[in-house]
Amino acid sequence: MLNRYIFNSVVFLLLLVGSYVFVEKPELDRYRKKNIKQRPFLSLNIQSIRINAGRLNFKNGHWLMENSSDLKIDQIHVNEFISRLKKLKVIKDVDVGQFLLSWHEFSLVVDNREIKVFVGEKQQFSERYYLRMEKGGRAFHYLVEDSSPQKEAIPDELFNINPLKRQKVISFINKTKLQLVDTRIYLNESKNLHIQRRSGKQYTINISTGEVQYSVGKNFRTNKRNIRDWKNGITQIKPVQLLKEINMSELRELGATAGLGKNGETNLNIYLRSDGKIVARERSENFYRIYKDEHLKFLLPNYQDFILKNILGDEIDGEFEVVINTDFDLQKKLSAEIKNDQLFITSKEVEKKKMKNYGRVIESLFDEADYVNWGREMTINPEKKIDLQINKRKLIIGHAHGMIEVFDEAQEISYFYRDNILYKNLEKL
Repeated sequence: MLNRYIFNSVVFLLLLVGSYVFVEKPELDRYRKKNIKQRPFLSLNIQSIRINAGRLNFKNGHWLMENSSDLKIDQIHVNEFISRLKKLKVIKDVDVGQFLLSWHEFSLVVDNREIKVFVGEKQQFSERYYLRMEKGGRAFHYLVEDSSPQKEAIPDELFNINPLKRQKVISFINKTKLQLVDTRIYLNESKNLHIQRRSGKQYTINISTGEVQYSVGKNFRTNKRNIRDWKNGITQIKPVQLLKEINMSELRELGATAGLGKNGETNLNIYLRSDGKIVARERSENFYRIYKDEHLKFLLPNYQDFILKNILGDEIDGEFEVVINTDFDLQKKLSAEIKNDQLFITSKEVEKKKMKNYGRVIESLFDEADYVNWGREMTINPEKKIDLQINKRKLIIGHAHGMIEVFDEAQEISYFYRDNILYKNLEKL
């Protein structure tokens, strides 16, 4: 009986201790972590930074490259680096024998005193890493932790040993001069952008209103969504490479975009290199930018991308009249109506089978054409033409070689479609 009592008491004590460890240890760990005497690695204002690319000095609110004042330094990159340094927390001082020195070195000028900093190795099972600081003839060694928020996605299994924060410091230290250049493309809302493609006439984009003016004086309704997407795109793209020199004989001129920059003073000349790369050169820069192929639509957009190319748009609503002019100078009338986004056609003069095909043709005029062109007559010279009058607006529709052209005589504009279904419907008429 006594032995059983002792056994139960021991089990009770073990459960009690186990419960204490399970419940209380996390609280104890948080308490210990909270009371570690952490301190900022850097709390003073930095006047200069010396890295692999050279010396950066802070003057009049901007970072400038010493002896290279013509380079526009990316202020965001520099400020992010400084912000990261100021978020470093010294966890503890370490013995020099424990410090693994690395070749990643940079210097800071703080309160007119130069401080040399060496980035050491990262702990194997932690995101913390070592730093060596030399100032006033003395060397100090620290274990530091970066309290900056982790913005990039990282696998769960690597989160606690995150190598990216240390790598960002090293990456900035080892940048070249060209890698520090601000290559963002800025738009000034108060300025107009002038685009000249080699294969077309110049046109102008009013940045603030999103209106487009073509040099020949023909203006369409603007595709506001495409304008918005283009504005967002051109301010986000960056070159994949910067080159100090390039063989100009390998370049073919594509055009130029003028009026870029914070003050609207920058011209960007666009070229195609013999290897298919897109090359751009800003007038004030002494280097060349290499962009991805898909960036060309932002650097040198086509006028066609910014206009609404549907023949019938918002001005057609409710009921409207369609008059068909036949080859025998006879007119046949149809009554049409837009109701609940559906097109309905009725006629006493057109047979039912043909009326269905006419309905599909008229319906297609509400869709965007592939492209538009200006001229005083039709371009494709089709063998067969169909004349339509829609609310007294005269349109000539022709089709040949898989291409459909709709010519608006009053506006002297042709709309072109590559629509196989529409082409087959026209052949049936």
